[in-house]
Amino acid sequence: MDALEITTVAGCGIKCSYCPQDSFLFKYNSNIKKLSLENFSHVLTKLPTSTRIHFTGFSEPFFHRDCFKMVALCRDRGHYMRISTTLYKASQDNINTILNREYDNIILHLPVNDNAMNLVIDDNYIHNVEKCLQSLENSDAIVFFGKEPHPLIQPLLSKTRAKISFLTPDYFRWNSRAGNVDSFKKIDNTSNMAIKCSTNKIKQHVLLPNGDVYLCCMDWSLEHKLGNLIESSYEEVVNSETYKHIVNSLTNNKSNTLCWRCEHAAPY
Repeated sequence: MDALEITTVAGCGIKCSYCPQDSFLFKYNSNIKKLSLENFSHVLTKLPTSTRIHFTGFSEPFFHRDCFKMVALCRDRGHYMRISTTLYKASQDNINTILNREYDNIILHLPVNDNAMNLVIDDNYIHNVEKCLQSLENSDAIVFFGKEPHPLIQPLLSKTRAKISFLTPDYFRWNSRAGNVDSFKKIDNTSNMAIKCSTNKIKQHVLLPNGDVYLCCMDWSLEHKLGNLIESSYEEVVNSETYKHIVNSLTNNKSNTLCWRCEHAAPY
């Protein structure tokens, strides 16, 4: 496991049109909707400190008001940390985590001028965005899923050193999240005899609030559970029969595993 993505809460109220939240919530049948600080700390003790921690997963990480405490735990253990956030409804403590740069790298996912992101762009949100933009470095990134920033965001961009990128509507039509967004074109890689993960996501797993670990950030329908890091050891999860099956499936185009339907697959 090179990296572990942290889903701090089950269910993201933003529900971007290109994000398959419904697929995730339909399959996630646990009553544990929020990752407890105790369980997160327990999971960390099992991970090698070389494991990168990415606060993203299947939801907005700052919907967990105490996410900043999880960041502090990672910092104390020496993990490399990345945060991906919209800043929406972030607590002041979570905002301060950004302002104090208690992480290694951050990606801000900010709104464009459409309804794809269901968030309220009020004075408080704009104020937080402006403060955070000023604290970013050139190693950080700002991503817009569209062609132009929201008009209230545009004037603020001159105050940041972060890299800015735009994912055009063509991206949405291309990336169905491995077939999990029904309205997008599905992909079929079975014309290849063997494939590989072009972004190495096969070694970047996702932790859910109940401790379950799934293959990667494309596994929105929760097809490939590797284990549970609250109940099992790190070795049991990364060496699970499920993971071995996934790796072996990359050379079997008759396999029905997620990778053969994924946009990140490439011919081997």
